[in-house]
Amino acid sequence: MQILVCSAHPDDETLGAGGSLIRWAGEGHEIHWLIATRAWEPQWPRSYLDAASKQIAAAAERLGVAHVHRLGFPAAATDTVPQYKLNDEVGAVIRSVAPERLLTVWSGDVHADHRAVADAVMVATRPYPGQPVREVLAYETASSSEWGTAPFPANVYVDISRQIDRKLDALAAYASEAKEPPHPRSLDGVRARAALRGYEVGTDYAEAFHLIRSIR
Repeated sequence: MQILVCSAHPDDETLGAGGSLIRWAGEGHEIHWLIATRAWEPQWPRSYLDAASKQIAAAAERLGVAHVHRLGFPAAATDTVPQYKLNDEVGAVIRSVAPERLLTVWSGDVHADHRAVADAVMVATRPYPGQPVREVLAYETASSSEWGTAPFPANVYVDISRQIDRKLDALAAYASEAKEPPHPRSLDGVRARAALRGYEVGTDYAEAFHLIRSIR
């Protein structure tokens, strides 16, 4: 199966779906990763930009990602870009990859970049005749999903009990984004969230998703 995970920023994918991606890659599925935005000067220093590229490569390797698609829209400024441009470029990647399963940031997140990417995904995955995407899942992103105006509507869970340590190792690749406890994006915070989701369904660790559409 071709699987595409869409993130607004590098680390969204690991926070929300890293364990599942590792599990699915290990099961033989081909994982593609779309990153919609990039940091830019002078908002971020050159040293940060140089480190970010290395961290993306390290995270992709640890997650088992086969291909990374970087669109390059300005991070924290997608509201300065016409939505149709984001729609067009996200749609072009989806048509190129033709995934059966697609994961996206959640439209209810507090971060405007996440909402813009989620909207673009929904445009590109409309169930027209011949649409290759058969399943659309939204994932939760720590420090964004829980800080929105409504609880994340989890209704699909993936057991990542065997993948939790590798998920945290992939997250550790983002050294420039590291947070200390009790921040929800700290390694301890991410492990605690996975434990909570696991307890909800009787496993040690899990990741939660919201099923948007499934065509069987």
